[in-house]
Amino acid sequence: MKIIETILILLFTTILITFGIGMVVIAPEEHRVGYYLFSLLCFSIIGLFYNKGRLFNFFGSLAATIILIAVIFSIAHAVNKNSLPIFNAIMWIIIFAYPSLKFILRTKFGFIEEKIKQKELDEYNQLTKENNE
Repeated sequence: MKIIETILILLFTTILITFGIGMVVIAPEEHRVGYYLFSLLCFSIIGLFYNKGRLFNFFGSLAATIILIAVIFSIAHAVNKNSLPIFNAIMWIIIFAYPSLKFILRTKFGFIEEKIKQKELDEYNQLTKENNE
């Protein structure tokens, strides 16, 4: 099963690298920023594949921020053109924006270390001490 997982990760990495570089190469002048953001999203997802802990939180927050920006700009653009029903805007916020914002606020881009509370550590030490006796 490990071989299949490794092959899938390498396959997705190759696809995301291709998309990331392709978006930079084919970006038209008037929509360059959107293409660059999608490219950055592809590379941040690759960062999620190969990291754990604080780096995982950083790359995850980066991807969530890009998704949040894309949802906000998409809704603003559609509202300006009166082409987005209110139901679709609410669904975009519920499905994409809210989980992204929740992840960003929870992980804080990986800059805050998660500390084990001393009380929980003492309880764990007490339990292991009792089990060893």
